[in-house]
Amino acid sequence: MKEMRFRAWDNSIKKMIDPIQIQQFEFRGDTTKGMRIHYTSEEAYTVFTDDFELMQYTGLKDKNGRRIYEGDVVKFVVAYTDKTISENIIEITFWEGGFWHHGFRPEQCEVIGNIYKNPDLIRVSHIKRK
Repeated sequence: MKEMRFRAWDNSIKKMIDPIQIQQFEFRGDTTKGMRIHYTSEEAYTVFTDDFELMQYTGLKDKNGRRIYEGDVVKFVVAYTDKTISENIIEITFWEGGFWHHGFRPEQCEVIGNIYKNPDLIRVSHIKRK
């Protein structure tokens, strides 16, 4: 069975919310309207936000064993028969019912960032972000 995990980018504080911090989601129809987040610093506190971007875990890990999420930016190298090498940097996207990853094998790629913390990393993407 596929492991279901989510993380979220909190637009209000510009911070990635780890899956362990997400306590619950609130849905209205087929739309996620909000999530409750548990923060732990010197004191534990919980907030509710509706200003976030939700990202699902793909079920894949990169060559370093790091989980690959929707919105991650990954780097992979393709070697061609004519001895040329192409370095590719792409965004992982959910498209037409699946995660689009341009045909690379997960064990050959490396997560180097995500589209929220590192938007400058994107050089190649099949979908333009709005």
